Amino acid sequence: MKFREYVLRRLLLFIPTLFGVVVLIFLLVRMLPGDPVRLALGPDAPMSQIIALRHSFGLDKPIHIQFLIFLNNLIHGKMGLSLLTNRDVYQDVAQFYPASLELSLVSMFIAIIIGIPLGIVSGIKQNKWVDHLSRMVSLFGVSIPRFWLAIILVLTFSFYMRIMPISGRIGSGISPPTHITGLYLIDSFITLNIPAFVSSLKHIILPAISLSVSPLAQIVRLLRAGIIEHKRAPHVMMMRANGMPEDLINRKYLFKLSFIPVLSIIGLLFASVIAMSFVVETVFSWPGIGRYGTNAVLYVDFNAIVGVTIVTGITFIIANFTVDMFYGYFDPRIRYG
Repeated sequence: MKFREYVLRRLLLFIPTLFGVVVLIFLLVRMLPGDPVRLALGPDAPMSQIIALRHSFGLDKPIHIQFLIFLNNLIHGKMGLSLLTNRDVYQDVAQFYPASLELSLVSMFIAIIIGIPLGIVSGIKQNKWVDHLSRMVSLFGVSIPRFWLAIILVLTFSFYMRIMPISGRIGSGISPPTHITGLYLIDSFITLNIPAFVSSLKHIILPAISLSVSPLAQIVRLLRAGIIEHKRAPHVMMMRANGMPEDLINRKYLFKLSFIPVLSIIGLLFASVIAMSFVVETVFSWPGIGRYGTNAVLYVDFNAIVGVTIVTGITFIIANFTVDMFYGYFDPRIRYG
C-alpha cells in the first residue's frame, strides 16, 4: 500500500470517529443534573424569564430536535450561546484554546528534550547511578499530583523568592503581541517584540513545568524499557559480536527500534495534557480552555461544555492521526498491515 493511500484511509476514518464523539458528548451533557437556565438567571427569576430563555436556547424541544439543531449549527461554525459569557461558544473557544495549546506545546517540548536523553542514558547504563536517578525522576513524575506541584512552584518561586510571575500569560504593563497565531511566544518572536517574548516566557515556565512532569516520566520509563529489551535482541547481539561500534548500535538501531512505541504515546500525552490542564490553569489563572471548561461545568453551561469537549476530542483525534502518519512513514509494516 502506498503512503498516500494509507493517509487517505486514515482521513476517511476521521469522519465517523468525529461524529461518534459529537453524539456521545451531546448525550452525556444532557444527562448532567441541574437546570442551566435557573443557574444562569438565579433562584429568584420569574417563570416567564425562565421559559423565554429556555426557548431561546432550544432546551424546550425534544432531544432529537436539539441534536439536529446543534449539528446544523456545528456544521456552520456555531456552537450556541454560552450562559456564562453570553457569546457564541465558538468565539470563546477561539479565544481560550490558543493559550492551552501554547502551554501544552511548551510542556511537551520540556518533556521530550529531557525525557528522551534521560531514557536513552538510563537504558544504556542499566543499573548504574544514572539509571537509578532517572527511575527516581520517573517515579516522582508519575506519582506526584499536578495541582500539588503547581502550588509548590507558586509558593517557592512566586511567593517566597519572587522571581517568577504568579498568574496570567503576560505582564500587566506589557501589551500582548500582534495576533498572528494566538501563541504569544511565537507571535512576539515573529514580530521581534522582545519585552512581550520575555514576559510570556516567564509566565509560561512554571505551569509548563507542572504539566510536563507526568509525560516526561512516562517517556523515560517507556524508552528505557524499550532499549533494555532490544539490547538482548539477537540481531543487536550479532552486531556487537561482529565488532560494530557501540555508539553506532545505540544511535542507529537501539534508539530507532525503541522510539516507535514512544512516538505513539507522545501523541496521546500531548492531547491528554490539554485535556488535563484545567487544574494547573486554575492554579496559575491561565486563561485557557481548561479553566473555561471548569467554569462551564460548575454552572452547567451545556453549550460551553459540549464545545470544550468537542475541541478536546478533536485534539485527541488529530494527535492520533499525526502519530499514525509518522508510524506509517517510519514503519512500512503498519502501512501494509
